[in-house]
Amino acid sequence: NGNILISTLVGLPKIIDNGMQIDQVYTVKDVDVTTGHIKFEGSVIVSGDIREGMKVVASGDITVAGFVESAMLEAGGDITIQKGIIGRTQDFEEHQNINDSQMSAIINLKGDLFATYCQYAEINCQGNVRIENQLMHSIVNSEQNVWVGSNDNANGKLIGGYTSAGTSVHAGILGATAGTKTIVNFEKRILEFKARIEEIDQRLTAESEKVTELKNLANKLKSLPKDKAIPDALSKVITTYKHHATEMGKILDEKASEEEALQQYMSEVFVEGTEKVYQGVQLYVGEYNEQTKREYGPSRLIYSERKVLIDPIVNT
Repeated sequence: NGNILISTLVGLPKIIDNGMQIDQVYTVKDVDVTTGHIKFEGSVIVSGDIREGMKVVASGDITVAGFVESAMLEAGGDITIQKGIIGRTQDFEEHQNINDSQMSAIINLKGDLFATYCQYAEINCQGNVRIENQLMHSIVNSEQNVWVGSNDNANGKLIGGYTSAGTSVHAGILGATAGTKTIVNFEKRILEFKARIEEIDQRLTAESEKVTELKNLANKLKSLPKDKAIPDALSKVITTYKHHATEMGKILDEKASEEEALQQYMSEVFVEGTEKVYQGVQLYVGEYNEQTKREYGPSRLIYSERKVLIDPIVNT
């Protein structure tokens, strides 16, 4: 049967591009001082909890049936935490910059993250982040989207902290009745766009200087008396001038395309609270930002025409 793959290895099957691979699996009940830290080439399954101060590093996936308590996890694949992530830190309000806060639970991964609950954690995720019930007072950096709620309904609570996403942020409730500062930012990709535009500007400046220099040289050669004219030199200078002028035009087109892509990206990102958005929720899209000053019903925060807007979600 050509639709069946049979492995000669014992391990955890995982879908990859153009096929599947089998990760070796390390299984342990709890990770605590009796087991020590775990570093494993393959996937790790913890049937209990990962205790405070412990580290689990895996090249594949990490699956935890219980809690992660002020621990550090690092995975080359996905991380699934069936119960929750519980860390601690100082009150965010004591810091002018939320990113200065030090979290006791740190989660780094290249795949997707799922946990039932999360508080006072730092999450750095190259994939999607989904927290089922509550995401509270945490620093979340996701290169894709952040979803707080059940699999098909963003009905969870995002309260406080700093959330940076690549595409969108979804929750049932954003913020809290006390006006807790809840920051959402789409900075990472915008900075990448701006870095590319800056590099294009540098090339544009260099080409512009060459074009100006060659134009001045051509004019100088043209102004020579006939008995001192150097036709071959003038021809070469004009040919080189035309080449650099063409390159300059291509760079200008490249810059325009990159700037258009940046504006398109900024107009596509959004944050939504499908049930309620409280006072104190702040969205940053590049240099543009807006903070809610009152309570809203179901709303979506978007960027449009150089402003951050708060639009009601109308269910049809």
